[in-house]
Amino acid sequence: MWPKAGVRTARLLLLPAACLSIFLHAQDENSSESAPTARVPPPVVSEMQRPIKVSHSYKLADGTPISLRLVKPINAKEAHAGDVAEFVLDHDLWVGDLLVAQAGVPAHATVSEASKAKWVSRRSKIAIQIDALSLLDGQVLPLRGVSSYHGGVGPAGQVGGYFVQEGLSCPLCEIAIVPVALGTLIAPGTNKDVKAETIAIAWVDGNITLRIDALRRAQPDAANRKAKISIVRGSFGGYANRDLYCNGIPLAHLEPGRKLELEVEPGYYRFAINPKKPSFEIYLGPGSDTGQITDHDHVYAIDEPGKTGKLSNLLIGIAPSRSANTTSVNPFKKKRSEAEYLREAKPVEANDRYSAECKALVEESQDGSN
Repeated sequence: MWPKAGVRTARLLLLPAACLSIFLHAQDENSSESAPTARVPPPVVSEMQRPIKVSHSYKLADGTPISLRLVKPINAKEAHAGDVAEFVLDHDLWVGDLLVAQAGVPAHATVSEASKAKWVSRRSKIAIQIDALSLLDGQVLPLRGVSSYHGGVGPAGQVGGYFVQEGLSCPLCEIAIVPVALGTLIAPGTNKDVKAETIAIAWVDGNITLRIDALRRAQPDAANRKAKISIVRGSFGGYANRDLYCNGIPLAHLEPGRKLELEVEPGYYRFAINPKKPSFEIYLGPGSDTGQITDHDHVYAIDEPGKTGKLSNLLIGIAPSRSANTTSVNPFKKKRSEAEYLREAKPVEANDRYSAECKALVEESQDGSN
């Protein structure tokens, strides 16, 4: 027989172990209950699986936008007219299934005007003339475009602008405003440097016929090279429940701020975030690395020239461009470019991915033959 004191001691020693056992058992039950279950994929959209019509007319039309990226910053205090502006092609340039120019090829761009900030509220100005780009086969692609970058006008311009707007409605304000405006006339404007990674748009100058045979010979080796693609969903329209489709096949449930990365065989593809809206068609070439961004209704190419966001026509002050659609309306959050948003986004969670694969579409020429 155990003495009473020994029994009490044994009970005290066993009590923590029993509590721990109960706690762990409860945790196991809770984990099994709260474990996320895989989503049931929505139906396949057969309309998106129809063959894609391919044009074999390899031309670059007049006015085709070309996206360029600045490699080396330009200092407003040191820039001079005639300086080289180190812009490069921002993304691979494809015409159908033909690679025309690779990302990173230098563009011919020069500083056409440069003035630093001066007294009497004169701001800095840098203007860059973009003239040409070399294609993969050495053909020179003529471009037209001038990008301008201005500093601030300084306090004199700001006070003067306020005086013009408010003077009529507040005659007594002249007593206070005029001396201040006169006192700030000698203040300088501000300088604004052109930062590296700045995107500029130029346009193809004239209708250009490409040298198909020469470009075919200059194509990089495509053997066993898959295409990479990353798709990120922007924050606007976060209330909408959306799945990402590739050629009508649901790939993943895509929440705002999440991205899906894929490797696929080269070919033509259709992507959609809302199957009731027009899909985004693109050729993904061998070895290419493409970024896409979605709002709650459409899919776009990252930093695609000339395209604005879905909300830009509705809420000018909130989303003047598609890049603005990548942030919430919270004024304290920093706006990010589409490329930054893609880099910083978190991957799609495992339980939000479906098990389907994405395969290239069947091609059909414009005359109907395969």
